[in-house]
Order: sequence, then structure tokens, then C-alpha cells
Amino acid sequence: MSLFTPLPKMPPIAATNTAPSLIDLLLAEQQTLPAVQRFAAWHDEHEQACQVPAPHAAYRSLIPLTTPGPGEQYAFEVDLDACSGCKACVTACHSLNGLDEHETWRDVGLLLSNDERPSLQYITSACHHCVEPACLAGCPVKAYDKDPVTGIVRHLDDQCIGCQYCILMCPYDVPKYSHSKGIVRKCDMCRQRLAADEAPACVGACPNQAIRITTVKKADMIAAAASGDFLASAPDPRQTIPTTRYISNELTPVAQQSWQAADAAHVKPAHAHWPLVVMLVLTQASVGVLLAERILSFATSTHSLILLIIALILGGAGGQTAALHLGRPFGAWRAWLGLGTSWLSREIVVFGAYSGLLGAAVGLEIAFTRGWVERTPLTACVTSGLEWTALLLGIAGVFSSAMIYAVTRRPSWNLLRSGGKFFLTALVCAGLAAAASHGEFWFVAIGLAVTKLLYEVMCNWHSLDMYGRVSDFYSPLGQAARLVRGPLERLQALRTAIGCISIGAMIFTAAISSAGTNDRLALIAAAIVAVLVIAGEMCERTLFFTAMSAPKMPGGVAT
Repeated sequence: MSLFTPLPKMPPIAATNTAPSLIDLLLAEQQTLPAVQRFAAWHDEHEQACQVPAPHAAYRSLIPLTTPGPGEQYAFEVDLDACSGCKACVTACHSLNGLDEHETWRDVGLLLSNDERPSLQYITSACHHCVEPACLAGCPVKAYDKDPVTGIVRHLDDQCIGCQYCILMCPYDVPKYSHSKGIVRKCDMCRQRLAADEAPACVGACPNQAIRITTVKKADMIAAAASGDFLASAPDPRQTIPTTRYISNELTPVAQQSWQAADAAHVKPAHAHWPLVVMLVLTQASVGVLLAERILSFATSTHSLILLIIALILGGAGGQTAALHLGRPFGAWRAWLGLGTSWLSREIVVFGAYSGLLGAAVGLEIAFTRGWVERTPLTACVTSGLEWTALLLGIAGVFSSAMIYAVTRRPSWNLLRSGGKFFLTALVCAGLAAAASHGEFWFVAIGLAVTKLLYEVMCNWHSLDMYGRVSDFYSPLGQAARLVRGPLERLQALRTAIGCISIGAMIFTAAISSAGTNDRLALIAAAIVAVLVIAGEMCERTLFFTAMSAPKMPGGVAT
């Protein structure tokens, strides 16, 4: 008997006028061998073949015998009806690749039917080796490579700086961050084993042969993704065009809508990314302060060295804080490599140029003040040009920051929400800087602060009906609303309270400034307002990251 021939059919039961009994069915089923016994029988019958230098012969039917042709690539094929959820594939992958304790490159989830016939379906998934991998496009250091022959998307560990942006870009939660190594890693389809005609770890470990490697045509995968033919409760395949093929008699295209992930109702706050929270707030505050300085200099024909220095310090501190988010910060200098495809590369390059030009402008202004360099029409023009160019780069940097999250195609991070919050942060800080320099601008600062707070409320109220209930319970925006009204309710209340207090403090400071009786008290009040505003923006930016339901493949009940 061959291991890979179809299971023998049950012996026919003698025709009677009545249906076969349960005993008859069980006796007939016992005459077939389970997968493990069939595998052992195969080795017993082919003992001599197993002793030759080609022990992979037992798995030849689970991997392609030839390399992909033009327009083709390797892909996983999963027979969901054969998957029992035993997680042998997870264990084998973990053991062969030497993964960390809580690191997994292959996961097993669960789908539940929500129709009148209750049933469940286990889902095993790893990297889908997409036709258009988002991880590759988003990586700022080109740490991903798609093999032109096999189509395997592999991660280059020595190139990775641990920025984790590929984790945000991938809609299937495939790349995993290794804290011990400070880099991201992922499934590469055991390409070394495939090159030696051996089956990948997960394929060889599955006792039911539910996983195999096959060759697919990219054009067919593009057409399937365009029609939405992938897997129930999985992210939209049009984002990256995954190549994994899921085969099932239960999960037919017609029945896709009746299945739901077992963890669809379970939401939990996402990672806060504290270094990114600080970086975003400080860089946007820096651009806002520089904007205020440029507006005031244009209106009054005078330069404010203090505002320029504050903008430089804020921008520099934000840039340095971002390095704390990297697993390998000393490799950050290579972030320009992905300039053609990655918005993260563009943000890093733009803000780097912004800090350099702003630093040069501050240096010239200090030289003018100290008398080291004479302020002539030429030197003044050069300084002004540096400051205006730095401002334009700062605005481009804020836009790049918004695009970093918008291109992930997560509804909570679309360009309207991300860009609106980021630019309003810069404008609030601009209004505050202008008001601290010239008291008559406090009404502008108050108006901008109120606008920012109302905009946040509008964004957080996106999935609530007129009665305050979540209207679309399972949608990404609905899950975000449930997070804000659940685990993150206190943080949201804190952000609202700080925002209201800062507005009240602005009104108080405006009254002191208009009276003009105590300039020192007005300056102290302005400093307190600045601290409150920055604290409120930190809370808002923390909610930006945590109140977001990340897309992923269907998970289990306990996840």
C-alpha cells in the first residue's frame, strides 16, 4: 500500500431493506488505517528505499517535483477538511527554526459557523508569500526579498534593524518580533529544505497531510484576490494577493459569510509603541513651533531665536527617541535604502534633513546675535531660506508620518484620521508658541485646542449609534470603539480631562496676558499650558496606537 494513494473505500455493506447500523459503519471504518499507521506501513514496505541517500522520497507527493515556470511560484495548499488542529505543524516549525519561547511562525485558529448548523473548522496559517508583499514594500532597509524563481518571500536577518514596521504593514500578522535578537523574523517555507527536495517542517509533521507545497500561477491568484476568494474572516486579499490555497468542502464561496473567527468578539489593546508616541508628538510640536516663528517673523519682520531653539530641541529629542524603538539602533543609518517604496524611509530622511537645516539656521542666528557673523542682506537671506526650507521639510515630514500608518489600510489609521490628528497637533503647538510670544494670539490657540479635542471625539464616535451603542460590532472601527469604551476608557477620560484643563488654563493665561500686570506670571502660566498640551497629546497618541484592532488571520477562542 502506498502512503499517498487515496484511502481505501469502506467495504460494501450487504444490501438490505434497512439503512446500515452504527455498528456496521464502525466496523467498516476500522478496516482503514489512520495516517500515522499508514506512514509506518509505507516505511515497512519501502525499507530499502528509505535507506538510500534520499529519505525525502516519502514526501515527494507533498512538494513540487519541478521549479515554478514563468508567472508561477510556490505556495502553501491547506486541506482544511483534513486539519484536526493538533498543532504538530506549529511544534515542528518552532523546533526546526529554533524560535523563542513565545515566537511562532505558524498559527492554528478556529472558524465557527453562525448558521442553523453549528460546526467548527480549524485553520492553520503561516506566511502567504504574497504576490505583492506589503512587508517588502514597507521595509526601510530592504530586509525582505522575494525570490524571482520560487516566489518565496524571505526575511534577511542581517539587514533588519528591528523597526517592526513590517508587522504593521502585514495584514495577516505574519512577521514576529524576536526580543532576544532585536529583529523581526518570519516563515520562509523552509527554502533550504525545498532546495534539497525535502518537505518543509510543517508539511512533514502534519499527520493528516493537510499541508503541502504546490505551484500556482500568479495571474490566477490575482484574479482570486480580486473576487475576494480567500478565506472567511481573513483580511481583504486584494491588499497583498496571498498565494495560500485553502481547500474545503465546508468553506465554499457560497458559505463564506456563515463562518466567523472564534476570536472575533475578543478585542484587546494593541502595543503602545512608547518611543513612537514621544517621537510623533515632539516632531509635530517642533514643526508647529517653527511654523509660529515663521508666521511671526513674516508679520513683524523679526526673528525669534528662542522659538527656533525650542523647535530644534523638540525635533532633535523626537528623532533620538525614535531610535529606542529599534532593535538594532546602530543600523538606522541604512534607513534610506527603502526610499523608493517605504514611507518610513521617507519620514526618516525628511526629518533628518529638517533637523540639519534647522540646526544650521539656529547656528547662524546665534552667530548673528553674538556678533561672530555680520548680518548682511546675503547672510540674512541665506538664514531665512534655511528656515523656510526647514519648515517645508517639516510639513513634508508630518505628511510622511501620516502616510506611514495610512498605507497599512487600517480604518482607524486612514489618512483623514491620521493626517488630521498629526497636523492638528502641529497647529495647536503653533498657536501655543505664537500666543506665548504675543499674548493677542491666545484666542487662536484656544480655538485650535478646542478643534483638536472635538476632532478626536468625532473620530472616537465613528461606530456608535444614536443611543451610544456600537453599531458595527465586528468591524475594525467597531472594535476600536469597543476598546475606547472598554479597556481604554480611563485613558480616554484622562485625555479628555487634560484637554479640557489645558483649554481652561489657556483662557486663564489669556486673561493675565491681556491685563499686562504680571509678565512673569503670564510666562509661568504659558509654560504650564505647554506641559498640559504635550501631556494631552501624549495620551491621544497612545490611544492612536492602542485603540486599534489589528487585522490578522482567524484565531482561537482563548487568544
